[in-house]
Amino acid sequence: GISHSTKQGALKAQRARAGIRRMLELAHVVTTTSPALAEQYCAWGAARVRVVDNFLPARYAVSTSPPREDHTVTIGWTVGAEHRHDLLALGMRETLKDLLAAYAHVRVVSIGLDLGLSCAGYRRQGLVQYGELADHVAGFDIGIAPLDDIPFNRARSSVKLKEYAAAGVSWLASPIGPYAALGERQGGRLVPDGAWYRELERLVLDARARGKLAKRGRKWAAGQTVAANLAVWEDVLAEAVEVARGS
Repeated sequence: GISHSTKQGALKAQRARAGIRRMLELAHVVTTTSPALAEQYCAWGAARVRVVDNFLPARYAVSTSPPREDHTVTIGWTVGAEHRHDLLALGMRETLKDLLAAYAHVRVVSIGLDLGLSCAGYRRQGLVQYGELADHVAGFDIGIAPLDDIPFNRARSSVKLKEYAAAGVSWLASPIGPYAALGERQGGRLVPDGAWYRELERLVLDARARGKLAKRGRKWAAGQTVAANLAVWEDVLAEAVEVARGS
């Protein structure tokens, strides 16, 4: 039979969905960060849904110049516990392990999840406060954002790539969900499944390309701050007021 904990989990999820549906019915305008979530909210009864991406706050900024070893190339990943699936599904542990074995000057750093690499070139940085994140990310040469093609990942926002770019870091990402429309103009490259080793190696060996991508990324990220996008939120709020008055 079904265990007590499973029943409890199902009941909790059912109540959460009921609460969300009620909230959607009450809201004059609903905002979310991805088209995938917008579709879900519409299906659950939201009358008006607007997609507004996550933007960078003023406190996300590089305040110090991290010490660098010129001969090393650091591959970094800001990685929450939910990315354990992506780590395993895309074979990222093996890919990074092979790169560390092939290139003595490569380093790998994860902020958050332990990648399970027992190699001398790997270091895990525990969770850091968001106001300090940019300084840690600035120590990367390449930021990675691997995503398996599952519904949860298709509902994400593109903020991780904005964080890499704003810190002056070139990036590589899966062409999934919010990342699919981004590329070299935003400071990085998209990597299809099975090509992570090849694309990482390519960028590890090309410092000039990393520099060009980082420069483009900084320019893009400068327009991806909350301050630069106040008009987006003003429009949403004005619409909500108009709908409320009409009702």
